[in-house]
Amino acid sequence: MDDAEQSKGRASTAEESAGTSSTEVVEARPSRVSDRARSADGDGSGPEGAVATVAEAVNSPHPAKDSPAEPTRVPAADPEPAAAADLGADPVAEADSDADPAVQRDESADADADADSEDEDEEAPPAPGRRRMPAWVELPLLVAVAMVVVLAVNSWVAQPFVIPSGSMENTLQVGDRVLVNKLAYEFGDIRRGDMIVFDGRGSFTPEDTDKPNPVTGALRKLGGVFGFTNPDDNDFVKRVIGIGGDVVKCCDAQGRITVNGVPLDEGDYLHPGDKPSDFPFEAEVPKGKLWVMGDHRSNSADSRDHLGEPGGGMVPESRVIGRAQWIIWPFGRIQGTDRPKTFERSDFDRRG
Repeated sequence: MDDAEQSKGRASTAEESAGTSSTEVVEARPSRVSDRARSADGDGSGPEGAVATVAEAVNSPHPAKDSPAEPTRVPAADPEPAAAADLGADPVAEADSDADPAVQRDESADADADADSEDEDEEAPPAPGRRRMPAWVELPLLVAVAMVVVLAVNSWVAQPFVIPSGSMENTLQVGDRVLVNKLAYEFGDIRRGDMIVFDGRGSFTPEDTDKPNPVTGALRKLGGVFGFTNPDDNDFVKRVIGIGGDVVKCCDAQGRITVNGVPLDEGDYLHPGDKPSDFPFEAEVPKGKLWVMGDHRSNSADSRDHLGEPGGGMVPESRVIGRAQWIIWPFGRIQGTDRPKTFERSDFDRRG
């Protein structure tokens, strides 16, 4: 075989190999078949040759078996999806990519407007209705409100009193603070044995006692709210011995005070060493009035000492401020003031 024929045979074999390679590439990347086919032919046959080669590759179910094996080529990754992933594209936005661009622009504009509105709300100053008042106004206002509340409680619920004298020793000591329950007799009756605070005008002091000037009265009232000042000169604390209708008498054969003929055992509260009374007396308590005495009988000016006066030493129930129910100061003496057991007897009541 001459040299021309050998060269022609080699060219034919190269063309067949190139056709087989083109077919494999077409199967791997159909979208780029035409470019790869033109590159494989390389003979300048034009578009017609490329189309024919593509058609043969598509219609052929298997590659030519007599073609030499060639390594499989892995197609290069498309850079466009990678770029989209790097940009962090929103899957929802990609799914809606076919939507009307005008609608997308409107939605984007609305989102920007909402973001701007939120920024303005955060940066805007508080509304006038929410503006907090200055501290120099708020603090005095809070103090004033607290004072109003305390005064209201003191006027209608409970009030502290300072014990100024020893007339109730040893039950109450000088300087003790007692809390007076002003509601005690709004829902119940005054009972024998109760310690009460009362206004003594008309019974222990003259009815027309001069009142202090407004300034002094206001300062005393303010101090009395917290138990810092002594009570008014007309206020007293004593123990109820007899109520309306009772006959109180001293003394029986054993030197005891009797109420409606029933003797009192006063050892629980009478000051040690004191007698029930240093002098005899007998009094019938009118309705609506009270007979009161101190626990330190030798140091107490009580109903016994006012028998000959206009009020007869009897305290009107209407003048009672409240029941001295708790000792609240000093700290070591905090306790309730229980009614003595001797007054729990049921045979005091005598009628007729």
